[in-house]
Amino acid sequence: MQNFFKTKLFKIILIFTACLFGMITYEITTGKQTLVEKILVSTAKPVSTTIVKVHNSALDFFNEFFKCTKYKEENDLLKKEIAKNRKMLIELNNLKNENNQLKQALKIKNSNKNFNVEIASFMARNPNDFYGFSVSAGKNKNISEGDVVLTKNGLVGTITKVFDTHSYVSTILSFDVQIPAIDSSKDEKGVICASAEYSKDGITCMKHLNKSTKCEVGDIISTFSHSNYPEELPIGKIKEIVYEKNGMSCIALIEPFENVNCIKDVVIVKRNK
Repeated sequence: MQNFFKTKLFKIILIFTACLFGMITYEITTGKQTLVEKILVSTAKPVSTTIVKVHNSALDFFNEFFKCTKYKEENDLLKKEIAKNRKMLIELNNLKNENNQLKQALKIKNSNKNFNVEIASFMARNPNDFYGFSVSAGKNKNISEGDVVLTKNGLVGTITKVFDTHSYVSTILSFDVQIPAIDSSKDEKGVICASAEYSKDGITCMKHLNKSTKCEVGDIISTFSHSNYPEELPIGKIKEIVYEKNGMSCIALIEPFENVNCIKDVVIVKRNK
């Protein structure tokens, strides 16, 4: 150990320490910045700058995190509010639709004393009739086969099968329905009969018109008095007049006033028994 104090390395360290001590003493007494301080300052500055940047980045990260959390909470509240308003709108539309059906039912009842009416709702499509459906009224509501089904827009079809609490409806696009109809403006009568060729496009047919028919495109077609049908129930308007294949008669292609594929509620017209 004593040999170390005699080495050149010890002498260099001693000289460096003395110089460093002298510069520090000079700085204290004069107030001037020494080389050592400059080195320390130049070294510390980038380090402190980096620390500040890291600190700011961390603050930004947590600020954004808390903002996202706040936005998510607000978004969840908005979603709940939208869902609540949507439910209220659906209920309002249902009430409005039911009210319209009741008005139509009252109008029919007042103008056709031999008929009674019943409000029913769509339940499901019929398994054996692509264009038919079932409604929520049956024997429990005194529904019978042949009763007329309509909406505020126009005729839909007839009841073709009755169960205890529901019934099947065959529409004016179904192939087993025949409805007496009239073009009042031309006083020409025919029968509403569906056709596979046109039903797929939502069109029904008024058959058995004379080949020299006066019916024209745009004419309104409605029911006329019959044992099962109140008169003047709107059915649709003529879209086109075509000749039947035998060439002896014409067919009026009818665009229904009611889209039977979008039914919600219906009015069932019952004949007083």
